[in-house]
Amino acid sequence: MTTWREHNFKPERSYIVLKTFRTTFSIFEEGETVVYKHAIYSWYDCATIFVFEDANKETCSLFLRDDEPDVTAELFRLVE
Repeated sequence: MTTWREHNFKPERSYIVLKTFRTTFSIFEEGETVVYKHAIYSWYDCATIFVFEDANKETCSLFLRDDEPDVTAELFRLVE
């Protein structure tokens, strides 16, 4: 069982949302820029939570369970 999801997000770097999607607590809109803050792990849920900040300084998060595929490359692109 996976206990921590590998990822390529870099703290304090900006990412463009590639397609609109909704999570339990957040909505990410295609074309918006978010700043990756950190990842946390929920042992209770067996999931990694990727935490971002939007242009309004609001926290938004992507919640991926260990048994779900890694879709981060399909959803975000690093702003160079």
